[in-house]
Amino acid sequence: MDSNSNNSSYLDRFLTLKCCGDVLNAVAPINKGEKEISEAMGMIKAIKPHVMAHKMEYTLVDLCAGNALTSILAVHLLPIKRAIAINIKPHNRHHDMVTRFKYITADINRPNILDIIQKEVNFNNKYLTDMREAEKVIIVSTHPCKELANRIIGIFNCLPNADYLFLMPCCVGKIGNEYKFLLNNEDLRKKIGMYNIWSLDLAHRINGILKIDKHITSPCNAVISTKKQKNLIKNQGFEWTKTFSEFNST
Repeated sequence: MDSNSNNSSYLDRFLTLKCCGDVLNAVAPINKGEKEISEAMGMIKAIKPHVMAHKMEYTLVDLCAGNALTSILAVHLLPIKRAIAINIKPHNRHHDMVTRFKYITADINRPNILDIIQKEVNFNNKYLTDMREAEKVIIVSTHPCKELANRIIGIFNCLPNADYLFLMPCCVGKIGNEYKFLLNNEDLRKKIGMYNIWSLDLAHRINGILKIDKHITSPCNAVISTKKQKNLIKNQGFEWTKTFSEFNST
């Protein structure tokens, strides 16, 4: 995906990739091909600049992964160590064809989700005394529905070795008080749109950057990104486990 292809569609760019056939063989069937491919390609575009400066340092964890198109495409196109896809329902695909990739069936709403992730990325608070030794993680999620987006933000905040979050929200969830004024103004609400207000609210919660990617064919085409501020978790040891327990109870 180079800068000279900015005017072509994500589908066109995908079809020219050498890995196109391998990716399709691993994830097919795709229910809405052009839409899902454009979403995954949009996420890859957002992630790429952040991993190019740290080649083969990051593991990508794809939450609410569905058929795992985003994470499998990432393994083929980005210099990451590996990718882990997590989804509540199993998808009977040919994921075994993909190297440096693992698919896990798990519910991110369950309290043990952090245990599952930390086990996979070699972060075990029973043995690890220096967080810098943990495997560096990028959390991604393409179209989590409603409050699942908030859940993913909570997982990102509570996983100390997760440096980046890339989130493309889908259905509108409960919007916080900061943006209630937009909901109460009919003209602004119609002009901005409920999805964009929801995306703004999510970006605000993580001090993130919100970009609308018009090359994504879905109307839900906001890409939210953030980098964790290390000073926020410095010297906190492993108190994050308690924080996540409190998060589970809310």
